[in-house]
Amino acid sequence: MRFRLPLYINGEEDKRYFSHIPGKLSEWLNENDIQSWTPGSNTIICSGTGTGKSYFVRNNLLDFYREQHKQVLYLVPRALLKEQLQKEIGDSDTIALATYQSLEAAIKFGKPITKDWDIIICDEVHYFISDSSFSKQTDLSFDWIVGQENAVKIFLTATPDRIEAHLEANKIPFTEYFVPIANSNITSLNYFSQESQFEILANQIIKDNKKGIFFLWSAQKAYELHCKYQQNSLFLCSKSNSTYAKCMDEDAIAAMIATEHFGCNLLFTTPALDVGVTFKDSELNIIVIDMLDPDAVIQSIGRKRPLDISDTVNVYVRNYGNNRIAGAKRKLLELVKKTDQFTDEGAENYNAAHDRSNDSLGVVVDVPIEIDGKTYFEKQLAPTKVGYAKQTIAVYDEIMTHEDGYRGYIAERLQLDKYSVVEEVRHKESLAGYLDSIVNRPLLTKQEKDAFIQRMDIRQNRKLSRSFESIEGWLKGSRLPYRLIKFRTSRMENNKQKFYTAWEVVIYQE
Repeated sequence: MRFRLPLYINGEEDKRYFSHIPGKLSEWLNENDIQSWTPGSNTIICSGTGTGKSYFVRNNLLDFYREQHKQVLYLVPRALLKEQLQKEIGDSDTIALATYQSLEAAIKFGKPITKDWDIIICDEVHYFISDSSFSKQTDLSFDWIVGQENAVKIFLTATPDRIEAHLEANKIPFTEYFVPIANSNITSLNYFSQESQFEILANQIIKDNKKGIFFLWSAQKAYELHCKYQQNSLFLCSKSNSTYAKCMDEDAIAAMIATEHFGCNLLFTTPALDVGVTFKDSELNIIVIDMLDPDAVIQSIGRKRPLDISDTVNVYVRNYGNNRIAGAKRKLLELVKKTDQFTDEGAENYNAAHDRSNDSLGVVVDVPIEIDGKTYFEKQLAPTKVGYAKQTIAVYDEIMTHEDGYRGYIAERLQLDKYSVVEEVRHKESLAGYLDSIVNRPLLTKQEKDAFIQRMDIRQNRKLSRSFESIEGWLKGSRLPYRLIKFRTSRMENNKQKFYTAWEVVIYQE
């Protein structure tokens, strides 16, 4: 039996909703909860995929506000998600859909926002922090939203840690409804390091006539893979990408959004698809992810919505070693250093010293201010970008000090206690045939042992393991049915007895 997860309100389990009967968020939150959200309040609803967050908002919540004749502003981070929602919600006199970016543009260029909204729903609210890694504008929409004191503000996310930390750092009160993430639809979690695995996995998906989504940080890499598998794939990136947006098949993408599935085997996409847009397709059983940000990994996996308990997915995540993570951390430390410089110098002195210089890191931004009817620009810190940097540094530190590094950290976030490493699995598979071919054949000479060591290719900290003890220890932990033994023996060579310390592979049975 699948048990319903408990609902937590501000960290405390709400006993009203806990039972052993399968259920959805719409059964846990009722009209009494909705009515308790007063103008000016900030409410965060955090629940993973499969708990009905989207259904609750787009049906129960919006239906309630329609009946109350409330004016609702529904904000989303991606144009694709807006298109998908528009088809679901339809035209409405009381509900307006918009992207955060369109709101930011209106604020930046001084366009008046005259309408009074009763309700502001912020979907995928982690956008404010995550997208600040490459956008200088996210604080504009964030500040405007939290400043709407006459509106009920509802924030939706499956990854709440960073936005909650930002609210707390800015002393902005909020109420949290939290349903623990359930990843029961993940059949296997697998890691890989080599970029060649993209093509290996793509070939296997096509061969099996299945479907897979590849979430790639690099639009260039996504497009290159699409070109290689053009007859079997679809390519998607941000419409604002001036280089690659023109390469998208707009009609096929529109059909994909409308039907929540794609007709080909492979979809190569950038983070333009990592939030909001969903797929309901039992043939989609592989998700491949190359993104460092753990929140982006979780969001990407969440694009697949299981149709039932048998509709599962195999997840492949590119592993990041501590050296690469340390490099990413150094860049963020530069950003924090810039923040400290601005704070130490003070806004007035910093403005005087850097009047015409641009901040390539994006942490110090020009903000328009009106004085005597004239527009001037004043340099200010971008709070969401500063928050992103400090929070991400803390996450990187957690990863680098985790016993199993990035792999263990991601598995822990997904609440999974098992995972495999693709290269290790394939290495074991290739070794099985080789080991079987040399069973009970003693290795006597240095040359024979050297060839064996090279073929085993067992490494610790990237160094080839050459000792008997390290190779035997690896075989014991590999679960392969082989062991390495060592013994003294001799051979007659040129009528003389020569002694050897032999190594020999033997079959092992428990």
